[in-house]
Amino acid sequence: LGTPPTRLLGGRLVLHQPPRGAGYRVNVDALLLAREAAHGRGGGDQGPDSRVVDLGAGVGAVGLALLALGAAERAVLVEREPVYATLARANGEAFPGRVEVVVADALEASVPEAPLVVANPPYTLASRGPAPPEQRRAAARSGELDPFVRAAARATLAGGRAVFVYPCSELPALLHAAADAGLGARAMRFVHASPDRPARIVLV
Repeated sequence: LGTPPTRLLGGRLVLHQPPRGAGYRVNVDALLLAREAAHGRGGGDQGPDSRVVDLGAGVGAVGLALLALGAAERAVLVEREPVYATLARANGEAFPGRVEVVVADALEASVPEAPLVVANPPYTLASRGPAPPEQRRAAARSGELDPFVRAAARATLAGGRAVFVYPCSELPALLHAAADAGLGARAMRFVHASPDRPARIVLV
């Protein structure tokens, strides 16, 4: 796969990623999303059929982290870019029989309903730019929010949760899109780099 793997969560999760400068790489926001989504779901209390759907999964960091944390038994990773989907499939081999990779846009993907859906949508709306210059990195960080929210609403089982990470500055857009899709915000956690600095991202 070309580059040394990245070890996360104390070595419980090993990820192959694009080389630096050659594509979007996992950052701390993905791990914060996984931790937030895992809250209250440890210890195998979700049963053998518990599933997480990861929309815009990239190389699979969030969905696979939830497997590593014991917060889900199976993961469906939805990623439209074949390069990232190939890496996600390779990363999923660490969890035999528990990972499915779907190569499709989030809204067009045929995925089963799940009690937990996670999404790390593009932070820059395509209409607002500027996007990062490298093409695949740009595709990962610039795009539209609504398809992810509508796909999450469609994939979330009644009584389940859809968990998002998004920039604080764009929180109103996320809440409006969620309301339009029939989702309501039940909890929000604002993430600050330090106590004296404004929050950069929010987990919803």
